[in-house]
Amino acid sequence: MLKPEVPVHSLRGFGAFSTIISAGNVLLDKPLRMFYVFDGNLPDNIYIGFAVTKKLHRAVDRNRIKRLMRESFRLHKMMLVKKKMNGELKLVIMYAGSKMKSPTTVALHEVSSSMLALLNRIPSELMS
Repeated sequence: MLKPEVPVHSLRGFGAFSTIISAGNVLLDKPLRMFYVFDGNLPDNIYIGFAVTKKLHRAVDRNRIKRLMRESFRLHKMMLVKKKMNGELKLVIMYAGSKMKSPTTVALHEVSSSMLALLNRIPSELMS
């Protein structure tokens, strides 16, 4: 019998994001930052939200980067979903950007490689 997969939910609301960013642990792999909070007392769930710094002034650029991050997570989420969780994991993945690179030239493979590195670095004690 196959084990059911851990559900992935969307994280919504300013309060949820600010709580995770202020109280969570941080992993960094340029150009992405991942903030995470783990609660072992709650049922197995994954909540994820995506954010882009306002230093990218144009909303078009911020929305494009968020689309790239969502697609990258979609491609790599099975890595988290298939693992045995010991509780609830909340993630906020933030694009910090680069002063040297224009946001219009950011490609999916750049975001995807950074996303994969961050997901691999989630502490193993959270997963068994």
